[in-house]
Amino acid sequence: MSKYQLVHFSSLTPQWIIHCMGLLIISVVMGGNLVIDHRRLESNEKELLQLQTQVVQKVLDENLAALDATLRDIGEHAFDEGSQTDLDHRLTLLTMALSGVRTLTIMDAAGVIRASNRAELLGINASQRDYYRALASSTDPNLLYVSPPSKTSLGTYTIILSRRMTGKNGEFTGIVNAALDPAYFAPLLSSVLYAPDMWAALVHADGTVFMILPENTDVVGVNLAKPGTLFKRHLESGLQANVFSDNVYLTGEYRFLALRTITPSNISMSSPLIIGISRDVETVFTEWRSTAILQIIFLAGVILSSSLLLGGFQRRQRANERELAQASHALVERNRFIRTVTDNIPGLVAYWNSDLRCEYANKAYLEWFGRTDEQMRGITIQELFGNTLFVKNEPYIRAALRGEPQVFERTLTKADGTAGHTLARYIPDVENGKTLGFYVLVSDVTELKNTQAELEQRIQELDLLATTDALTGIANRRRFLERTREEIARCKRYGTSLIFLMMDVDHFKTVNDTYGHDAGDRLLKMLATTMKDTLRVTDMVGRLGGEEFGALLIEDTSESADAVARRLHEALRNACILTETGQEICFTVSMGLAEFEEGVDSAEELMRRADTALYHAKRTGRDRICWHGECQTQVQPSPGS
Repeated sequence: MSKYQLVHFSSLTPQWIIHCMGLLIISVVMGGNLVIDHRRLESNEKELLQLQTQVVQKVLDENLAALDATLRDIGEHAFDEGSQTDLDHRLTLLTMALSGVRTLTIMDAAGVIRASNRAELLGINASQRDYYRALASSTDPNLLYVSPPSKTSLGTYTIILSRRMTGKNGEFTGIVNAALDPAYFAPLLSSVLYAPDMWAALVHADGTVFMILPENTDVVGVNLAKPGTLFKRHLESGLQANVFSDNVYLTGEYRFLALRTITPSNISMSSPLIIGISRDVETVFTEWRSTAILQIIFLAGVILSSSLLLGGFQRRQRANERELAQASHALVERNRFIRTVTDNIPGLVAYWNSDLRCEYANKAYLEWFGRTDEQMRGITIQELFGNTLFVKNEPYIRAALRGEPQVFERTLTKADGTAGHTLARYIPDVENGKTLGFYVLVSDVTELKNTQAELEQRIQELDLLATTDALTGIANRRRFLERTREEIARCKRYGTSLIFLMMDVDHFKTVNDTYGHDAGDRLLKMLATTMKDTLRVTDMVGRLGGEEFGALLIEDTSESADAVARRLHEALRNACILTETGQEICFTVSMGLAEFEEGVDSAEELMRRADTALYHAKRTGRDRICWHGECQTQVQPSPGS
């Protein structure tokens, strides 16, 4: 090798080193971005699955608390004065009113079923059942026993919730049971499935699958409490919530699985329930893999093309002026390559010098602000942003010019007038201690923000469904009793008055049997509307169950409340409905009123007094208004009563 060749080779070697380092940096940056995107996508998906389990937990916590309170109330009044038929009828009405409850039963201390909404269960001895033995020997009066899922005669699975009944001296007097209907939970689980590859399951703490959506009969009843399963790992962790990415025992697929233990803080449950929501990992990363393949192909093309360009440039460098011209062309091509890379980056890229004039903007930056490359070159940042946006961003701009990197979120108006949410980074360009300008890197996070807003709205809608009666649109029993407790606390604090009005439609079963349940539903809707129209805006109305309704007359005297009750009673007398065949249905109601006074310590006690008055109105002829303690208000019977 000649001396000239050695000198020429040594002069070309640094170019190849720089070239390889540049390709290495691009490879590292692209690979790093792919890794970051992969981790971000995985993290976002796990957080989203966790959020969905929180939504289900909140709704189930409220439903379990309401059902526990109902079972406690049934147990306290199970053997009050009344016939066996009345008790069975009451359980039937409660089963109709309680969403998700298939069967209600009451058994005595010997384990014999004494009352139920299903006549075929009366007289059955259930003393050998696990829930009987557990509650009969329990010393916890507030224990809510949650049985493992069991298969019914209909081929479906059910979970039985049981409470212990005690006498005045604390002795064991029996058990009240509620059998849950898995179909009730289907809308709740369906509402959190936001992708076709998802499934959601409700599992007992012993590992038995109670239900799964989409439905899969081969999975329901399977026990997940096997060594090494994700379910077992969740229980052994002792944490309330976990998110795993591993092979799932139920399907054998590699999936994301969020598990959350449901144990309401105000309920003493024998066994918790576990909600599981899962997504297919393969599906989640489908788009990411496609992007990765494209970027790898693009990087391979970049490596090949840049290497060829550099080799050609070096070969042309040996020639005379022609090779020098070709070298200039290669430099232009290299600049085009850099623009191509930045134009294909999924984000906005720009550079502003220390005079706040634009020296570079990629394609996405131009499209966002609706400018051409010529219009953008040399424009001031204040002219581009406008005074309002410039004033908002000026503190970050000044900080970047001081050499301080900045990261912040901003909502901007695009050139087409739509709003976009962005995450902006200002990176100072510092050389020898002097800031020459700063780079702008902006990511469009509009879709993520919109998804967050939709999830928050979904949570609000679920909360509304949990406190509103689906048929009439007024408050349900749980919300009505919550408001009653609030008003009682206010009465105790400020000495204000409160009247509890309880109302029941006379002979409502006859309406259903004669004209059908659709007519009965229309009657109940019209009754709720009449109550809202007749009472004050400050009063509270709610449906307590079946054809029973309640109203809170807030800061009202007994004399005024009596007049309101008369006016409402008369309005309902005149509020007839028409069936689909044109038949007119008129009806009457019976009312019971109770006034908050000393000795009333709870909403349940106040409602019990109003219920006693209502019961007296029913027993003494119906179509009457009675106060607790006496039935001093009697109205003239309507012609059709």
